[in-house]
Amino acid sequence: MSADIAARFIFRIKQLLFWIGYRLDQWLPLRLCVAVRNRFLPWCKPVLDVVELHIADHCNLNCTGCLHFAPLVSKWFAKADDVAHDLAALRGKFRYIRHVTLLGGEPLLNVDYPAIVAAVKNVSPESLITIVTNGLMFNGKAFEKFLLVCKEFGVRVKWTVYPPLAKRREEIVRAFKSAGVSMFTVDVDDFYVKMRPAGGNAKSAFRFCRKTTYCPYLRDGRIYTCAQAYHIRDYINAYEKDIGDKTEMCAAAGLNVHDQSLDGWRIAEYLMTPCVTCRFCSDKPRFIPWSNGAKNAKEWIAQ
Repeated sequence: MSADIAARFIFRIKQLLFWIGYRLDQWLPLRLCVAVRNRFLPWCKPVLDVVELHIADHCNLNCTGCLHFAPLVSKWFAKADDVAHDLAALRGKFRYIRHVTLLGGEPLLNVDYPAIVAAVKNVSPESLITIVTNGLMFNGKAFEKFLLVCKEFGVRVKWTVYPPLAKRREEIVRAFKSAGVSMFTVDVDDFYVKMRPAGGNAKSAFRFCRKTTYCPYLRDGRIYTCAQAYHIRDYINAYEKDIGDKTEMCAAAGLNVHDQSLDGWRIAEYLMTPCVTCRFCSDKPRFIPWSNGAKNAKEWIAQ
């Protein structure tokens, strides 16, 4: 067996084991599935697979049914010092954080993104940083600067390719290859929406969510099960839906990462447990063709 074949075989075995471990989340008791996901060892802290941070809430595309509610928000930019402060507190509770994902909204609208990337790298040097962008700002000097920043800090780019930019795919991919920057594309022709204002079964909704994604979200010093658990307040503020006490939901969702009594094990358990806002998500999402520009409450409703 050649070295190349052996390397591929080992990679496939690791991939299979990771997939099995990920699926065990759905079947094992909470503490055991948390141990599997976070590679917990009794003599050290658990590992956090990923944490997401908005560095801009608003967007320059405003997709219909956006799960982060970007069309409904005011302009907001993260600051490097705040990101460093909160991420350092979270990082201290884990052995390490494997991935830090910077997104929005559209993250490149924040002109201070280089300082934020540098802050993340300084606080959590072992983390792979990924920037998720719609690519609308892949033009001119700003694009050249972006590629240089990504190259300097080893940033990976996830380009979500929406129909308006599909025709530029080859040009943009060539630019990344030429700059030596790692990137991958995800084509999006439709969205799924899952809001359930009347409320429902939080457990089944959370189970559906964790079967498809694992996306802890760090914001304002608190860690949430997902970005929707925080940004549901934007939907409430926009449409004033009577879907529960707004103060209760916002206060109950999320854990304070600066709480000295809180450890990584407790956070890991929380991230695998339905939170107070999960009852307003559906386990049967509705798919809609991609479009942008509209702002109608029904766009986010699954049922």
